[in-house]
Amino acid sequence: MKLKPRMCFFVSLLLCVLLFIFYPIQSDFQLSHLAHVNYFNDFNHVNDEIDRFNVSFTQIAESLLLQFSFDDHRRGNMGPRSLRMLFLAKKTHPNLTCIFSDEREIDGTWYDLSENHGEEYGAYILSCAVPPNMNYLKTFAISAPNKEWISRQLSVDYMIPEREPTKFRWDYAICSPLVFGPKYTKEHLVEFIEMNKLLGVQKISIYVDKETVSKDFLHAVTFYQKQGCDLLLVFTILAIYFKN
Repeated sequence: MKLKPRMCFFVSLLLCVLLFIFYPIQSDFQLSHLAHVNYFNDFNHVNDEIDRFNVSFTQIAESLLLQFSFDDHRRGNMGPRSLRMLFLAKKTHPNLTCIFSDEREIDGTWYDLSENHGEEYGAYILSCAVPPNMNYLKTFAISAPNKEWISRQLSVDYMIPEREPTKFRWDYAICSPLVFGPKYTKEHLVEFIEMNKLLGVQKISIYVDKETVSKDFLHAVTFYQKQGCDLLLVFTILAIYFKN
């Protein structure tokens, strides 16, 4: 049975999304597995039973599934050393508390991943600051408000050691959504770029569908590109259309 062009498109899109998610996660988190070749050195394995090649979830409560946890020693823009957990959960998830091995309790804070787009279910990171003087973190538990329920003892899967902040070429860069169709004019583009330059932006990445924007808009794009600065970087996308 042959797949319809629309179905082929969505299957291909799904595969691209999965690849887009997998490789950045592998690159950013730098996971290593004790049972396999040590691909990276920065991410230390704690839980010997976890298999990064077979994704699984642990049900903590109804509509609350834990994928993995990690002891994050980095002191970046998400605060001090914290125990972080990746959950698949409902949009209306409860406030949770982490119970550490010495019975100290720390309230958790939720981080809503931007790709959830307000849907009923999504991916969330729960972070609990690790109590002082806790050198080695291997197990923990989670409780609901007022101890309505307490999970079993859960294993910490990974540990990210403290590291020096990465130095970047730019201090402030932004990326705009896809620009397509006749809605935006050259005046919109100039206003957008010049206003952000005044705010200190050093690089702007704009995705443009050259097949649908106006010629004046493209002329404005060319003008900024010819300035020879790293202000504007334009990517052309391939627009795919289907006929019913």
